[in-house]
Amino acid sequence: MKNNLHFRQSHIVSIKLILFLVISIFFLLIDKNLELSNKIRNNTSYLIKPIYSTAEAPLKIFNKLSIYIDSMQDLIKKNKILEKKVFIQSGIIQKIPLLKEENKRLKKLLNSSESMEDSKIIVAELIKVNLNPFSNKIVIDKGEKNNLSLGQTVIDSLGLIGQVSEVNKDFSIVTLITDPGHALLAVNTRTEKRVMVSGTGDNRYLKAEYMSLNEDVIEGDILITSGLDNIFPEGYLIGVISKINKKDAFGLTTPLLTTSTGKKMGKTEQGAVWIDQNKYSSYDFYQYWRNVDDNDVEKLLLIFSDLNIEEIKMLIKQDINNAKKKLAYLVTTDCHSENSANQAEEKAKSIFENNSFDRIDEISFKVDLKLIDTLTSNNIIESKSEAKRLIEGGGIKIEDNPIKDTNLIIDKSYDKKILRIGKKKYFKIIIS
Repeated sequence: MKNNLHFRQSHIVSIKLILFLVISIFFLLIDKNLELSNKIRNNTSYLIKPIYSTAEAPLKIFNKLSIYIDSMQDLIKKNKILEKKVFIQSGIIQKIPLLKEENKRLKKLLNSSESMEDSKIIVAELIKVNLNPFSNKIVIDKGEKNNLSLGQTVIDSLGLIGQVSEVNKDFSIVTLITDPGHALLAVNTRTEKRVMVSGTGDNRYLKAEYMSLNEDVIEGDILITSGLDNIFPEGYLIGVISKINKKDAFGLTTPLLTTSTGKKMGKTEQGAVWIDQNKYSSYDFYQYWRNVDDNDVEKLLLIFSDLNIEEIKMLIKQDINNAKKKLAYLVTTDCHSENSANQAEEKAKSIFENNSFDRIDEISFKVDLKLIDTLTSNNIIESKSEAKRLIEGGGIKIEDNPIKDTNLIIDKSYDKKILRIGKKKYFKIIIS
C-alpha cells in the first residue's frame, strides 16, 4: 500500500513538471513573436522605478561615501608625504650656513692637502679609542712597516686630531691635541688674527688663553692651524669657539730699558746685552755695564740693585766711576756669578789701571787669513759688515795703530801683539 502511494505522488510531480515546461515553451514562442514581455516591462516600469530608486539609494550613498573616504585617506597620505618633504627641506635650509662653512673648510683642507706630497700621505684606521673623555690617546693601524714616524700630523675629514707619539711595527699611538702638553698657534678665520690654543686634558674641549678683554672673538668663530709653529700644516680645522669667559687678568710688567737719549737697549738698536757666555763673555758683560752713560747709572742701579735711593745718590755724587763699577759688579754677580764678577773686575783693573795685558784673552789667528774672517768666526764681532764699519771708523787697532784695510791679512809679524776693538776690548794675537 505504501509503495503504491509513493508511486502515485512521484507520478503527479512528474506530470506537473512536464506541464510547466510546456507552458514555458508556449509563452516563449508567443513572446518571441508578439514581444509581450517587453510591453509588460515597459508598461510596468514606471510603477516599480521608485521601488528600484529607493532600493538603490543606500547603495549609491555607500559608494559615494566609500569614494569620499578613499579620497580623504589618499589626501591624508599625500599630506603626510608633503609634511615630510617640507620637514626635510626645512632641515636642509637650516643647514645651509653650516654647509657653507663646511665648504669653506673643505676648500682649505683641499688646498692644504694639495701642498702635501701623495707619497707622504698614509691612510689609517682607528682601531682603539678610550671612551673616557679624559683619555688623550688613540691607536691607529699603521706603524713602522708603513713608514710612519714620530711627530707626524694626524687628521680626519673634520680636521686636526693630533700627532703620532709612539710607533710600533703594526700600530701607532696618537696623542690628541686636547692633551695638556699640546699647544699650537691657530688663526681665527673670521678676523684672521692669531691665537694660542692648548689642550685641557678633556678630549671634548680646547682653550684659547691670554687674549685681551676687548679681543674680537665671538661664539661660532672657526679656528684653523696657522702653519707658523712648524709642527702642524696650515689650514686644518682645530675647533669652533663654543664659550667665552671674560675675566680680569693682572700681570707684572717691567719698564722698557732705554738710554738717557731714549734709545732702546735691544738687538734692533745694536744695544743687546747677552747673558749667554757663548755670545758675551763675563768680562764683556761686566764691561758693558761699566761703560754705560753717566746719565743712565742712577736709573740702572735703581732697577738692578738692592741699594736704596739715598745710597745710590751718595755713590754717584762721590765718584761716578765707582758707581759704574758697583753697577757692573752687582749685575754680573746676579747674571753670572760672584766669581765671574771678581775675575772680570780684576782683569779690568789690570788692563786699564795698571796697563798690564797679562790677563787679557788670547785670540788664535791662522796665517794668511783675513782679520775680519777670524773676528767673525770667533764671535768677537757679530758680522763682517760690522767689522768693516769699525775698521772704517778707526775702531780696530793693533797696538796703537788703527787698521785701515778691511781686507787685511794676518801674518806671523802680528804674533803676540795687542788687538784693540773699540775702547774696552783687548786681545793678544797668537799665530797658529
